[in-house]
Amino acid sequence: MFLITTADQRFWKTERPVLFLGEWCKLYSQKEVWEKIPHQVLPYHWDDRSKFQRDCHYVWGVYEKVLSALAEWLNKTHQEDHDISYWRSIAGPWLFYFIQVFFDRYSMIDLALQSGKVGLTTIGRYKPEEFLPRDGVDFRDWVPTDRYNQFLYSWLIENTPGLRYDTITPFPEENDIPAIPAGLSWQQRAKGLIKKGILFYEKNIPYRYNQIALVSSYLVPFDLFRLQLSLGQWPSLFSPQVRQQPVAVDQRLRDQFFLRTASDRFEELLSKIIGRQIPLLYLEGYKSMKERTAASFVSRPKVILTANDWYDNEGFKFWAAGCRERGTKFIGAQHGGVYGTGLYFSMEEHELRVSDRYYTWGWESVEFKNTKPLAAAKLNSCSKLKHDPGGKVLLTLVALPRYSYYLYSAFLASTGQLAYFQDQYAFVANLSQPARKLLLVRLFLGHHQWDEQKRWRDQFPDLTYDLRQKSFLERLRESRLFIGTCNSTTFLEAFAAGCPTILYWNPEHWELRESAKPYFDRLKAVGILHDTPQAAAAKVNEIVGDPKTWWLREDVQLAKNEFCSRFASRSEKWLSEWRRELLALAGQAN
Repeated sequence: MFLITTADQRFWKTERPVLFLGEWCKLYSQKEVWEKIPHQVLPYHWDDRSKFQRDCHYVWGVYEKVLSALAEWLNKTHQEDHDISYWRSIAGPWLFYFIQVFFDRYSMIDLALQSGKVGLTTIGRYKPEEFLPRDGVDFRDWVPTDRYNQFLYSWLIENTPGLRYDTITPFPEENDIPAIPAGLSWQQRAKGLIKKGILFYEKNIPYRYNQIALVSSYLVPFDLFRLQLSLGQWPSLFSPQVRQQPVAVDQRLRDQFFLRTASDRFEELLSKIIGRQIPLLYLEGYKSMKERTAASFVSRPKVILTANDWYDNEGFKFWAAGCRERGTKFIGAQHGGVYGTGLYFSMEEHELRVSDRYYTWGWESVEFKNTKPLAAAKLNSCSKLKHDPGGKVLLTLVALPRYSYYLYSAFLASTGQLAYFQDQYAFVANLSQPARKLLLVRLFLGHHQWDEQKRWRDQFPDLTYDLRQKSFLERLRESRLFIGTCNSTTFLEAFAAGCPTILYWNPEHWELRESAKPYFDRLKAVGILHDTPQAAAAKVNEIVGDPKTWWLREDVQLAKNEFCSRFASRSEKWLSEWRRELLALAGQAN
């Protein structure tokens, strides 16, 4: 059979039966093409959740091993002497994402080889500088795309004995070229000018005087302003943005990286590709970025706190890593759901490892002793929201990339997403007519080519759909009942807002850690959480006329409040609590 690895039809040959590497190859918008082709689809390797859990531990072990080797190489290359925590903060986010992605793609090519069904495939010929990311942001933007995955699969096939292939040199298709942005509205231009003014003010006056740096804290601007005044600091709403300068690729230098103790074939291939894939910023552009970052940020605050700049703010990572080496306390703050509850969550593990202290929304880690509960900043505004008892039933959906992108306890890749769609269809099909009339389906409308709007309208043309013209909290305000379909931030916000809530998801896809299970079990016992869409629909049918009466029952509120105290804690005294914590940390800093 002819192996097709992505949805990029430039690499398809359909004169014979084909073997699709995964469901990600079969775009809904191309249904009329692939439905006519005799085909099979390989099973996705992480549909076996026991394998997924074993691989999570294996991949993180590989990451730690490679990070140590990479830190040694980067120190030698840049003639510096930083410890591994420095490089973990700077290059670690890219490295653990890349290893997780590369292992998934490696596993699928190995599965195709072992199937014995592949007769031929087509790969691309790429220049060494093609698909070389400038920084970690480039890489994360590329991971969901067919073009980048075609590159990875091509590289793996070329380096896998036993797979026959022919080659093409792919040229960009029209839809690969970034669209020219439309003209900005006057409101957008006005916001841009205001932000430029604030950045100029912060660069020239207050930011350099603040000894407690709050960067992407997830506090709303008004609360952030109040907190900084309470700390005796100049109010600062934004952190400096340091852009990477163009640099030339040094292929000779890149060829020097290798893993001395590769213990299996995956590590051998990983060692071979890292030199080709490490972003320019960490190698050729490192010294320039380090110098410009030092000139843009506070020289050395006593405390740096962030909730969300671990990954995409490269200038922040350079600055924070350098400050921490010189004695600054590096503090993390939780910024969403899954933290503390998911059986495996690679982002959480990274953030805990790079933080001196990590503030959670109520839970504490057994393994990491640096965790400490603190009122959730993100949920402050939710608590002021009033929902409409006579409003809609809000069903909020999620769509993850067609290709696996990082490891956590959720449905994975295309087969998981398709199973998720089927669960949502089953939920709607089991609703009573009064409930369906009140239903508002909030589509995710991501950039992963799931064609959610067409899929749903093909299934249920009579439903009312929310195409995200309003924010989630605005829609929640208009709702009598919220329906959550995954272990994520949205249902925590609904809990904080006091909105009646029904939850359901496949427990085999959203595995929980043992310490969290009792809290979710109590939600199940009172009818908030359900394991099947049918059970959730039955509960909605029962309460839809007056969900508030059910929601305010003593047993329901007790289960919800116990859950929130552990995973979505709030406090009316959050300002004084945050102030006390941060001042204490600043007093302990060197």
